[in-house]
Amino acid sequence: LSLHDALPIYDADVADLVASTLQGQLDGPIVLRYGRESEGVRIFEESDRLAVLVCDASAEEGLNLQRCGAVIVHYDLPLEPARVEQRIGRVDRIEARGRLRNIVFSAELPYERDWLVCLNKAIRIFDRSVAPLQYALAEATARIRTGLALDGSTAIEDETARLSDSKTGLDSELRRIQAQ
Repeated sequence: LSLHDALPIYDADVADLVASTLQGQLDGPIVLRYGRESEGVRIFEESDRLAVLVCDASAEEGLNLQRCGAVIVHYDLPLEPARVEQRIGRVDRIEARGRLRNIVFSAELPYERDWLVCLNKAIRIFDRSVAPLQYALAEATARIRTGLALDGSTAIEDETARLSDSKTGLDSELRRIQAQ
């Protein structure tokens, strides 16, 4: 057993697995794997056929894919709203979120479902920029991380309720920031 064998699976390994699985399952589209040194992005952007570009966390910054009609398929949702927003920003830089489609693969685990509900309903990450809320969201994420160890997925439910509160939640915080 080498040190490498004992290390956890990283984003790149998961993306490699997703890309190879899609290549084996999809008949029509071109399936490409993003890499900083690869030609995948150029081929993706220039393709006349349906194309799938599989990315890992390294594509969350610096990648510019403002293609008309693009769809983002999230095969995971990190417990950091800023990372999810970074992903969306790779395709949607002019905040046309009403036209951008986000599809999320969700496992059956309660904390994953609860996190998606929190992102979608309380944070509203798929509908608006949350950049002005970065400090409030960092505090919320810290509470969730601590709560997960103590309370399990109810920590996410509790934080969703806190973030959704009309008097003290994110909308209230956003109004306060805009008033400044």
